[in-house]
Amino acid sequence: MDFIMDYRLIYCLNNGLSLENGNRPVEVPDFTRGGWNVAKEN
Repeated sequence: MDFIMDYRLIYCLNNGLSLENGNRPVEVPDFTRGGWNVAKEN
């Protein structure tokens, strides 16, 4: 699987597909509803 991901990355870089938004951040929904920001007790 790593080979496929490496191939896709190289393909995108060679064809300029990784810069479609001008390197602007992309908003990602928080599916954890803020749970990622809470420390877990051990």
